[in-house]
Amino acid sequence: MFSEVSVYQKYVKQQSSQITALKNYDAGYYRISQTKVKGEEDNINITANYNEAYGFNYWSIASYISSPSGTQLKLLSDLGYRTEGDRISIVNTSILPTDSLLGVKYVLSPYPIKGLEKVSLQKANEKDVYKNPYALPLGFVSLGVAKQANGLNVFDYENEVYAQATAATPEIFKPLAYEKISTKKGIRYEFRLPAGKYSVYGSLPWKWSVDGTRLDLNGKMQQVYSTWLSPSVFYVPTAGKGNGYVELQTDDPNAFNEPQLYLLDLDQLAQATNKLKKQSIGVELNVENGKAHFIVDNKQGKRYLQTTIPYESGWIVKLNGKEIMPELLDNTLMAIPLEKGRNNITMKYRVIHLNLGVLLTLVGIILLSGTWYLTKKYK
Repeated sequence: MFSEVSVYQKYVKQQSSQITALKNYDAGYYRISQTKVKGEEDNINITANYNEAYGFNYWSIASYISSPSGTQLKLLSDLGYRTEGDRISIVNTSILPTDSLLGVKYVLSPYPIKGLEKVSLQKANEKDVYKNPYALPLGFVSLGVAKQANGLNVFDYENEVYAQATAATPEIFKPLAYEKISTKKGIRYEFRLPAGKYSVYGSLPWKWSVDGTRLDLNGKMQQVYSTWLSPSVFYVPTAGKGNGYVELQTDDPNAFNEPQLYLLDLDQLAQATNKLKKQSIGVELNVENGKAHFIVDNKQGKRYLQTTIPYESGWIVKLNGKEIMPELLDNTLMAIPLEKGRNNITMKYRVIHLNLGVLLTLVGIILLSGTWYLTKKYK
């Protein structure tokens, strides 16, 4: 939180200016994410402020509402952004394959992340604008649709999602060997980064929460862990090849399972996303509030228009004028089976039980008015 009004006003002014500049720089369809938001204290890297997308008018994968969609929370959790309290997804870093799949084209961050490219826009609130060159469009042509995670960890499930979409077996994430060393503060997991275009991600699944736990990420970043609002998957800053480490600083090391440390192969990610982009050349897209329209010319065999639009019962999806039920990636994201030739796809959202809600509102107004009238008459 902010202790002074002027500090908050300054933050809002800078953030508004940065988002406006970004929209002027790129007027397309995309999502924006952040690694740090207002009111977040240094060296803690946790926050409950995930609604900036509403305040500054941009599309995001982060939000905090009272009645979120359970399937959307599960999707983000399966892809690395942990669910907290059945209300919120912890989005405080950039998991590149996840962000790329979900159309996160830009990330606002006070620190660089391997694979992201810095954009020449003015820094605001200590955050630079970084472009994600692997970001997929909000609707792209895929060769298959991944089902639910079914017990796979985040990294293996990411591989499965891209394998289904590309009909190949890209090893986007690869297990990273490590050496376990006891320290005065806890346990250190040391690794060696091979030559090549790699970044490092990890997770230390906990059996129960342990207050006061922190991660020392290669001496470059501190992360509060295993507590309210802390993430599960974390990014480890590294530079080139050489040694690195993740140190778990905790009073209860027995609360943690063995670490999941993985290399993200940026060349493999580029190969997979470039293939999907190439397959999607010529896809026409128009998105409005509650509506989406796609035109896809499919000259090949069985393919899908994979969207990053979550399914809800209020959506009416039509393919060439005929209403259909789309297939769902991880029981959430709509994928439309394409017919050979021209595919005209429309999506329109209608509020469920709107007429019933209007009727109940009118009944409430009548009862309230009647009560007021009788009370006044017989007072």
